[in-house]
Amino acid sequence: MDQENLFEAIRKENVVVFAGAGFSRYAGYPMGGRLAELLVEKLTSEQKSKISAGAPLDYLSDEIVRLNFGSRELVNQVLDEVFLAKPESTADHDLFASIPHFKTVITTNYDALFESAYGDDALLIFREQDVSCWDDKKVNILKIHGDLSDKSSVILTRTDYARFYRKDYSTPFWSTIIKEIATKTILFLGYGYEDPNVWAVFEHVYDHLGDNRKAAFFVSPGATEEKIAFLKSKNINYLKHTGESFLNAALQNIRDHIFQDMRNKWLSPETFRKFTSLHNLAIALKDTGDAYQVVSIGGKNDDPMNGNMKFKIDPDSDFELRYRQFLEQGNTEELIFGETELNTLRMDVEGLKLFGAGELSQISVRKTPKIIPFDLVFSTEGFEISNLNAQIFTGKKSVSIKTKLHTLSFQLTINFADPNDLDSKWAMEHDAIYRNVNEELEVHRFLKYFFSQKTVSIYLNKESKIVKECPTYDETRIKDAEIHINYFNGLKEVEKAFGVRFTDFYPIDQESVDDLNWILHVINGGKFEKGESMELTFGELSPETIDNLVKLKDSESPIELTMNSDLVMILHDQRLPVPGVHTKIPFPEVTNIEELRKGGNVLKVRSRTGTIFQQFLLKPFPSIGDEQIN
Repeated sequence: MDQENLFEAIRKENVVVFAGAGFSRYAGYPMGGRLAELLVEKLTSEQKSKISAGAPLDYLSDEIVRLNFGSRELVNQVLDEVFLAKPESTADHDLFASIPHFKTVITTNYDALFESAYGDDALLIFREQDVSCWDDKKVNILKIHGDLSDKSSVILTRTDYARFYRKDYSTPFWSTIIKEIATKTILFLGYGYEDPNVWAVFEHVYDHLGDNRKAAFFVSPGATEEKIAFLKSKNINYLKHTGESFLNAALQNIRDHIFQDMRNKWLSPETFRKFTSLHNLAIALKDTGDAYQVVSIGGKNDDPMNGNMKFKIDPDSDFELRYRQFLEQGNTEELIFGETELNTLRMDVEGLKLFGAGELSQISVRKTPKIIPFDLVFSTEGFEISNLNAQIFTGKKSVSIKTKLHTLSFQLTINFADPNDLDSKWAMEHDAIYRNVNEELEVHRFLKYFFSQKTVSIYLNKESKIVKECPTYDETRIKDAEIHINYFNGLKEVEKAFGVRFTDFYPIDQESVDDLNWILHVINGGKFEKGESMELTFGELSPETIDNLVKLKDSESPIELTMNSDLVMILHDQRLPVPGVHTKIPFPEVTNIEELRKGGNVLKVRSRTGTIFQQFLLKPFPSIGDEQIN
């Protein structure tokens, strides 16, 4: 339970790390005892005789400085040779840096392994003036025993420690450390029970805080009962781990909770993005107030993502059958997981737990098809379609090939459960709305040739093609395709004549066919029968004009009138205005001469043949006037 509490504190970005020499030991850097031996090795025989070779490092280094008349040159030389040397490994520090939840590291080490692991994200603080550069967006590394870049800051000798213990804890540097310890859980890595100087520092700070401090945890691979009792006396929880095994356990715990923690707002968006980016994910978030919502998940640099789902299936359930069919068939349909299946779900993406049991109410899963581009050619018909894409869905017992030609979806399924008897089925589905005329001409020409069992060539690339005869002859479908081809050719004539384009229109019916035929008759100058008689309205007619109208009943010459029209035809939501009309009245006779003589302005005329003809025009004309009748 103690470990789980620590992991939770880490996930909340609420842990400060104390790192000791043991955490750098794997890199080839020495512990205190070995560093003391290296110092002794640099002494002359005479100097060695004047010191206690087995003395603690602080006492020994103090003696060496004294033997050199107060000079630290030898000590500094050894420190540089040892801790500026290339490390044998950086694995544990790289592992540590893969957890961006750690924001503060306090260390007594002289090496630069943390700085190297974090790179530009590291901020080194070891002097009072460095504290003003504190940056919450970086990892602040506080070196309480100094840094080799400034030898005057290094704490090593007993004299150094005496000065160190007299530190004013109200200074910015120590105030910062005290604040971190007071407000965050403490994690000790790489320290031993036998590190008296470390415990002295720790006790100084803890005494300063009193009861105003968080929990503390001490990680070590094998502490004795006496050591554990000592830790307990300091209110420090012991965890049996190596540094590496602890970090791996913490990392896995974060992986198992990262998305849940993000939804609960336990960590900052920046930390979440850094952690998921380290796992090759690019994630967009939305702040909904109480929680963060994932807007999208993708592979970093648009790379494909790897993931898995684990769940249990009731072998007697309907879902088990649907799941088995989904795996065995080249299924293009989605598989839906309901609440029953999701009660045992674990879904991971790039090793991170995305959802767990009971966290979702439904999941829809689809197979990702392989995309193959191809061209379709009916060479004997002089017809081809280029730049098509086939989606290949594979299963254990069948494969489905799905493509779309504009508004026509086509699917071919090949079953190979019996390799000696391949069974294939095809299906087509036309969209409910046609996008444009040219596309539908291509679609219905394809349908005509397909159902005529024409030979088709499928070009996969410049050097590879498949030549096949279409599988089905269907005379009814052929005739239907021809009707549509004629209709769409007619629409093209209308588009050209009226300067319009038909887009997003519904499939044809008999009414639209009749309307189109009527409009095409107009475009082609066809005549329409209007009936036996008609009325024309004019201004006041002169007596001379009326006398001429009387003579029409004995004339064989027709009356022909061209005038403007307000007729507007509607076809597939397109308004098609017809601005002119030409009327021809063969063998005309005016039937209301007496009304005209009395000042009437409505001319009633009939054709003695019983039929008047009209021809609609696509351009306007001036209205008929009195002088045109004369």
